[in-house]
Amino acid sequence: MIVCFLNTIVHFNRQQQTGKEELMKLIHILAQIVFAVDTIAAIIAFMAITSFYGTAPQWKYFALALAFSRLPDLDMIPYLLLQKRFGLRSHWVIGHHPVAFILTVGGYIAVKGFPSGQSYLATLLIVIVMAHFVHDSVQPQGMYWLWPFKWSRLTLARGSPEHPTAEAIAAKKTRQDACGHCACDQIKDRFETISVGQFMFGVSVICIFLAWFHLTAAPST
Repeated sequence: MIVCFLNTIVHFNRQQQTGKEELMKLIHILAQIVFAVDTIAAIIAFMAITSFYGTAPQWKYFALALAFSRLPDLDMIPYLLLQKRFGLRSHWVIGHHPVAFILTVGGYIAVKGFPSGQSYLATLLIVIVMAHFVHDSVQPQGMYWLWPFKWSRLTLARGSPEHPTAEAIAAKKTRQDACGHCACDQIKDRFETISVGQFMFGVSVICIFLAWFHLTAAPST
């Protein structure tokens, strides 16, 4: 999403357009980044986990929390590089595998253990990334939750885990094929329409976060 936002700015400057249409496009993309479900979920998780650990919030850890919320989508990079060679239809095939993620993080912790004071960051990572996976699983086509043990999709579109319908999978493939191989088009296809309710909820969460951060942050020296 950030790539497309920067691409739009470049296009805006090159064309030297100051019309309302281009300005609204920039505002719309920025809103889709700020008020995305994954972003708001990361803010809520950061407040909850930081309060649970009884530590003072820090901006550097908040920045990490936001980065964790987009961590699974880094599989877009190898996907864009390999999609033509291997005929890939979705970047989820590469990195959106919750069980594999849990096994990888759990295995690392089992072997290396927690460095002193790092359980807080590990909790942020696990909770926020899993929230991302749950959010993606709400889509009708589902995700490959059980890989590497089972190559089948599960969706939470109706509130409980179930296999998606063939129609839902086919509809997603049709949409992906329509995007072609343009990186920006592929990323924009993942944009969510921000409803008025989602916007108002996001504004409320951000206001609560700023007030909470101000009240609980350690005093500057």
